[in-house]
Amino acid sequence: MFIAIHFCNAQVTTDKYIVQADSVQKLLSKHNAQDQRKVTLLNEFARFSNHSLDFKKGLIATKQAKELAKKLNYINGEVQYYRTMEDLFRGGVLSFYYRKQADWLSSKQESVQIQNSKKLNWPLKLDHKKVLAQLSNALLYFEQVKDREIQANIQILMAWSYFEIEKPIEGKIKIQKSLSLFKELNETYPVFILSNFQMSNFKIDGKAEEAHKMEIDLVKFISTIKDKKLLALLSLPMADSYSNSGQFSLAIEYYLKSVTALEEDIRIEDKDLLGEIYISIAGQYESMNNHSKALEYFTKREMLFKEMKDTVNIYDAYGTKVFPLIQLKRYNEARKFMALALQEPNKELANYNLARYNDANGQIEMMQGNYAAAIPFFNNALDLFKRGYIQITPFIYCYLSECYQKINNLPKAIDNGLQAFNLTKSYPSKRIELKSSLLLSRIYEQKGQKDDAFKFLKIYQVLKDVSDDLDANNRLANNEIQSILDKSKLEIEKIDKQRLEKESQNKNQRWWIFTIAAALFSTMVLLFILYRNNKNKEKANNLLSKQKEEINIQKNKVEQTLTELKATQAQLIQSEKMASLGELTAGIAHEIQNALNFVNNFSEVSAEMIDELDEELEKGDIEEVKAILSDIKKNLNKINHHGNRASSIVKGMLEHSRTSSGKKELTDVNALADEYLRLAYHGLRAKDKDFNADFETHFDANLPKIEVIPQDIGRVLLNLINNAFQATMEEGTRRKEQGDFNYKPKVSITTQLITNNESPITNNKLQITITDNGPGIPDAIKDKIFQPFFTTKDTGKGTGLGLSLAYDIVKAHGGEIIVDSVEKAGATFIIKLPLNGNQS
Repeated sequence: MFIAIHFCNAQVTTDKYIVQADSVQKLLSKHNAQDQRKVTLLNEFARFSNHSLDFKKGLIATKQAKELAKKLNYINGEVQYYRTMEDLFRGGVLSFYYRKQADWLSSKQESVQIQNSKKLNWPLKLDHKKVLAQLSNALLYFEQVKDREIQANIQILMAWSYFEIEKPIEGKIKIQKSLSLFKELNETYPVFILSNFQMSNFKIDGKAEEAHKMEIDLVKFISTIKDKKLLALLSLPMADSYSNSGQFSLAIEYYLKSVTALEEDIRIEDKDLLGEIYISIAGQYESMNNHSKALEYFTKREMLFKEMKDTVNIYDAYGTKVFPLIQLKRYNEARKFMALALQEPNKELANYNLARYNDANGQIEMMQGNYAAAIPFFNNALDLFKRGYIQITPFIYCYLSECYQKINNLPKAIDNGLQAFNLTKSYPSKRIELKSSLLLSRIYEQKGQKDDAFKFLKIYQVLKDVSDDLDANNRLANNEIQSILDKSKLEIEKIDKQRLEKESQNKNQRWWIFTIAAALFSTMVLLFILYRNNKNKEKANNLLSKQKEEINIQKNKVEQTLTELKATQAQLIQSEKMASLGELTAGIAHEIQNALNFVNNFSEVSAEMIDELDEELEKGDIEEVKAILSDIKKNLNKINHHGNRASSIVKGMLEHSRTSSGKKELTDVNALADEYLRLAYHGLRAKDKDFNADFETHFDANLPKIEVIPQDIGRVLLNLINNAFQATMEEGTRRKEQGDFNYKPKVSITTQLITNNESPITNNKLQITITDNGPGIPDAIKDKIFQPFFTTKDTGKGTGLGLSLAYDIVKAHGGEIIVDSVEKAGATFIIKLPLNGNQS
């Protein structure tokens, strides 16, 4: 995506640019001043010369413009240099790099623009033999003047022309020469991108060992990068490489590295690039059939364009959301966004958007079992895609084949299936090859043509075996690469180890306290006996004096140790509080954003409906006006509803942020449990986008309100619910490692009134039960889980104070907390609170 080579579609000739280069050269001959204007003219001359294939003149002018800009300290001159080099590479391997350098360096008040920079086009087909001859001439010149940077760039351009005329050996030699030059110049990005290209070539040539070694080197190198801009750039070709080889999870990881770098470095304001990365991530998730995650990133891209007020790309953002919505069976939403996409004002994209509209409607009908109704939609889509987007047609042929099979029109099913299968030779797609070959095998079998059925079943099996081998290799590679990435965390683990050693020392110090106290007591007894029996002996008095001095020293040490221990305890408790606060805040932010998204969406729809209302009023269609007004009223009610929800969330947050007075309040436990369940879930989702789990509630509708300190009981619930979700995450990871992909994480909360008919009503209790289907708690540690500082979490992920504090809070309310767990079958925590006062 980010390093692909492409050419403009315009039909142009080099003669046109020869004339323009001569025209600019005349201006240069008259312009004697060494100023900013000359920098611009030199860049323009360079660009026109390059397009007329006179690369020697073009690159000499580029070099002169760069040197003059540096001498004048003219920043926009450096921007122009990068724009010229971007144009020279024709969208090739370094074009993206030079474009980003220009974008990030360009000032907001750029006074001098590069003339015609957006008007120059390269022809669809270049005479690459002529290109090579001209580049060779330029290379000789720059070798003589010893300009290694321009030499390195020329070598890449020559390599690509060799590839175009199908001389890959010569092309690889040029790539290696360019790589060596860039290494000498210490140019990190070109070295990385060319090494990445070599790695891909090794894979294509079947040199798996060399490819793997280079991959490891690249992964290790990228993990050492500290500069955010460089990290954002280097992560993208790495992600593209993994995506092209089908290693989608690693591709996502590197795309996210780039996203994080772009978001963390305030110097980088490149929302256009962020939007490109979002759509790439969504594509990986679609390839993995994770349509909910794909939709999430398509939506992020839509929100980004709205924030940027981008009225050009927003229509494409609407269209990309349609197909994951269909796969998630959210058909009404899919139709809504497809209708929005059709409003695209660019007429050149009208056929494409109409084709997607028909494709989407066909898929909706097909998924609902309406195969005959789906066929006309797919036929319309096919006709439109053939007019410029033929690479999409294999998918449509597959859909048609399946629909005709379902309505028992087997000849047409076979015809469309063969069209899909044969097109994969021109437009490779493993997904379509697999689907169409299996589909054809089944159709031929249904028709009774056993030989053809066996033929395509055999093709499918071969493809499937190759795909399975690739998946297995990818999993092994993923694990190995992940182990390298994990090594970067070793320093943190060392720090955690030191902390544990400190805690161990504190425990030893506590034992010393008891030992010294015992020694102190023994010494006091001994002193009394010595005083009574040896009152008049001077020797005994001297001994007593020394012992008292030693006791004072030991006492001071004990007091110092106790002070350090209390400080450590306070620090750990504060850490636990801050962790809980962070989780709560993340959940609240997510909830508020959801409400605001609804408000924004319904506001936009209402604004559009008002425009429709004006049109209908002009037409005089009163019935339609009433219908639109009714819809607007419904939208306003929804806006009011979600606005009130956001307001209530903020109000609850403010109440939560108040310092607890320790006073009990009548509290609806059902509402409290529901609120903290959702906040805990969204808090974890905000920290880990891959986290997902089901949750359910079983609340007793007749539950009375009880007097508790809501902030404290909320903290208990938050801690227990977080533990439950984290347990299911660990169990899910363990099951996947064992090859079990059917596990579904689940957490549930139940409330009920426990009535004791034989005792006074004051003994009635309110019970809250939190259950998960995680790994459970081993019997060996059940008795320890409520002890302070005891934790089963990995180093650095828990202080061991959460359950201890929860236990103390529940006890302070006169209640009890019970754990009921079966190892490998989940855990249940039961909180029992008295209905009246602090009675237990």
